[in-house]
Amino acid sequence: MYVGTNQGLLVVLADPSIWPSQGARCTMPTLSVTDCTPAGYQLVPNPTVLKSLSLGGRVLRGEPALAGGSVYVANSQGTLFRIAPEKLP
Repeated sequence: MYVGTNQGLLVVLADPSIWPSQGARCTMPTLSVTDCTPAGYQLVPNPTVLKSLSLGGRVLRGEPALAGGSVYVANSQGTLFRIAPEKLP
């Protein structure tokens, strides 16, 4: 999954069913892992961050798009970025 942040980062998250997760967390965010299941909630995997790319510190707008093996994302200033496949995991 590709996620743009308000700090100008493009973060690549792995699917926990394909790539090993980084621990677990509760479906109720205010509960600890220890208190989660006794309270009736479930533990879910934390996805692994495969890559975090800085794209100039501007807020990223919209959703990253995939085309031709590249990822495209625009920032709040209207700059369109193309991230080539060799830059991605």
